[in-house]
Amino acid sequence: MENLISVGHTKKSHGLKGELKVQIEEQYLDDFLAAETIFLEIKGKKLPFFVESIREGNEVLVKLEGVDSREAADNLASKELFLREEDLASVEETTADPDDFTQYIGYHVHDTELGVIGAIEDIFEYPQQMMAALTYQNREVLLPMHAAFIKNIQSDNKIILMELPEGLLEL
Repeated sequence: MENLISVGHTKKSHGLKGELKVQIEEQYLDDFLAAETIFLEIKGKKLPFFVESIREGNEVLVKLEGVDSREAADNLASKELFLREEDLASVEETTADPDDFTQYIGYHVHDTELGVIGAIEDIFEYPQQMMAALTYQNREVLLPMHAAFIKNIQSDNKIILMELPEGLLEL
């Protein structure tokens, strides 16, 4: 069976068309907003539901395929909500000790499009995330050490494969 991670729970229904209010733990919110499938625990079993839409406002509202009435949504209220571990960019991020990033000093960063960027010279901790300092085209650049950008870490070869957003190295 797939590894499922609890990311929050459903609350009560909203409106008449089957939307549900959900409470999502902050570190999983971006992953939830991007999810195509969620799992709800019903009678001890984790059942998959396809996401039709998600709206974010004062409350996070989710519309699930096949849940088209207030009554159907009411049946799914107050249930634990799960995502597949593979759909979580933040699992690695939340379990990693920030000091662990210093182990990557000396690793070479390769971008999926641009190839070799350079070797990590230092790691800095900023309020929002860890940043790797390296020299690229004769100038110092900072790269966010964020799980969404890191595609693969090859400890044997000391290579970090990243998929950097276009234009990041020009900043």
